Amino acid sequence: MSRTFSPERILEHIQGEARALLHDLRLGDPVAVRAFYLLDCESNSSRARLADAQYIIARKYGFKSWQYLKQRLVGEKSTASSFPRGDQTCL
Repeated sequence: MSRTFSPERILEHIQGEARALLHDLRLGDPVAVRAFYLLDCESNSSRARLADAQYIIARKYGFKSWQYLKQRLVGEKSTASSFPRGDQTCL
């Protein structure tokens, strides 16, 4: 038997990823900081905003912005299995 999650549940999980990344950025975690600079975020990683972390997470899943990722999930009517994995190489 397979488990399925609603798009809202997936979005909650991804929002949690963004908050965790923001925390890591502010602590100076090397992996988080590298991801931050690879995506040309303009501000200092110690002063990262939630929007910066959301952008990084969106790119991780293959979307060009957080808004596109969110629109995809909110507009998604099928199961989590249809959610694209995206290009994992950008982090």
